[in-house]
Amino acid sequence: MRLSKCLFILLVAAITPAIWAQESQPRLLPPQGVMLLLEPEMACRHHLRKVSKPQYPESARQAQIEGEVLVFVWFDKSGSLVEAKILRSPDQSLSDAVLAAARGLHLTPYAPLYPDANFMSELRFEFSLTNGKAEVSNASEEEQIKQSTEFNDELELRRKKSTP
Repeated sequence: MRLSKCLFILLVAAITPAIWAQESQPRLLPPQGVMLLLEPEMACRHHLRKVSKPQYPESARQAQIEGEVLVFVWFDKSGSLVEAKILRSPDQSLSDAVLAAARGLHLTPYAPLYPDANFMSELRFEFSLTNGKAEVSNASEEEQIKQSTEFNDELELRRKKSTP
């Protein structure tokens, strides 16, 4: 099977902490034995089945708030969203808009060699005001192939917290 030239898959063995048995603890990584695929944003966006862009909050538009919101996303083997977490944002109202839109995301799983794999990635949304017009757009393709420092930090934090 051909893979996109921009698709770089990093396979990571997931380690399950003993405390996952407690429902009150949030999951940090997939259960032990489940493959985790870390995907560049471009690959993730290419395989999103259901995409809804965030709505520009009226309060942010009136306050002239612009900027990029970076969100961490985790999809299970069926492509359902497990978690969305804001990694960077200029304002809470923009963060809330991105999280509301992220709730509707669904990924088409595309790793036939790893049918039980979970997927983690990041998505960037650019909020901008031009001549009074509020726009929300995706990051440029050049930005989508890069992995952010915040995403790497989030993964490292999850690995550390998952290690007993």
